[in-house]
Amino acid sequence: MAQTLSALLKPEVQRIFDHFSTCFNARIVFLNAAGELVTACRNRPDSPYCQLLRERFGEETCNASDRNNCIEAARQQRMLCYQCHAGLVEATKPIVYCGRILGFVTIGQLRTQAAMPPAIRDAWSAQYALTELEASYTALPMMTTEQIDALLDLFSIFVDYIISQQMIVLATHRDLEIILNFMEAHATESPTLADVADLIQKKPSTVSHLFAQHLGQSFKRTLLEIKLRRADEYMRQHPEETIAAAACASGFTDPLYFSRLYKQYRHVSPSQFLAQCRSLL
Repeated sequence: MAQTLSALLKPEVQRIFDHFSTCFNARIVFLNAAGELVTACRNRPDSPYCQLLRERFGEETCNASDRNNCIEAARQQRMLCYQCHAGLVEATKPIVYCGRILGFVTIGQLRTQAAMPPAIRDAWSAQYALTELEASYTALPMMTTEQIDALLDLFSIFVDYIISQQMIVLATHRDLEIILNFMEAHATESPTLADVADLIQKKPSTVSHLFAQHLGQSFKRTLLEIKLRRADEYMRQHPEETIAAAACASGFTDPLYFSRLYKQYRHVSPSQFLAQCRSLL
């Protein structure tokens, strides 16, 4: 997350977050690529339990936990569920655009235990009366592990839909936006740098500079990420199909070359990913 990219959230995103939060009594926030707060659901502020802990013990422990889990979610490029230091269940999902992190959507402040963690209880009781903190903890929504898993799976589907509908987009140069839209629409045709340069009537070197300046990666790497994402989507939607079919659907003519690139950049083979998709049926 060395280079921070700017993201634009369409108004529909805020409404989706607010409605989801109302239905499930969970707090949802959107963080930028540096892990800094951009927006939060309007109908559920920070819980009184978390506010008390932050006020009395400081915010650095909470902030460090959030940053570390964002970094790990970005590394794995998937939703990461964890228990924060205060004993609450949280999950963060990276928003990935052309292989780059635009930000993170975090949902949480949920509990699965009737009593707060002993370490928190002991640290608090050493300085303050427990009545207020215990009341704020028990006021938090409590779910079973199965309910948490179902909630997070549904939330992940919602976020994937938001991304697929381009409700969260990269705030970037107009020419680059035109090129990226073209690449998304024609990825399977494997457009070249010269093709997209002609599209905006600029030199290939100028286009290369746009990618380096705004995305921090090359045109070739960006096209590869678009193709790999198409392969991911195809395998999720068609887990019964072959690796060769996934390669063809995402613009690769050689299945072996596709498999080698997929494993290099996804850190699992396409056959392993297909097996995971099939296990979810």
